[in-house]
Amino acid sequence: MEAIKNWNWGKWLVTGMVTFMLFIICMAVYMLMQPADDYDNSYYEKGLAYNSEYSQQKNVQQDNAQPVIKVAGNTLNIQFTGEANGKLTFLRPSGQRFDKAMDLATGTGGLFSVPLTDFKQGRWQLVINWQQGSSQYLYKQEITLP
Repeated sequence: MEAIKNWNWGKWLVTGMVTFMLFIICMAVYMLMQPADDYDNSYYEKGLAYNSEYSQQKNVQQDNAQPVIKVAGNTLNIQFTGEANGKLTFLRPSGQRFDKAMDLATGTGGLFSVPLTDFKQGRWQLVINWQQGSSQYLYKQEITLP
């Protein structure tokens, strides 16, 4: 009973508060030392343009304008249903620094060829945005390069 009377509650209360404050400070320092997250700075602009992209993807289905994509050796061949002009983008899932974009223009045969000598092996996301006649199209496909 005598030990309970000599118990100093103030000392333990201050020790607990100081420990909790040190914990919060250490957590704040730890979180600030983490690398920056992969935030897309153009996220909101892409969201506003989504309706346009959606209608372009629907045009591919409605007009049956899906291009035929084939890898033959070190060449990627894309066969369109007609003459096409637009942009071709290769997106690498493992890193943005490998992404490549190029303009595309086909003749009346609708064939566009890309030499694959500068591309790394593996998976790529292929994004084709083109105009054929008066219609705009957007097509995405995942491909594997040898």
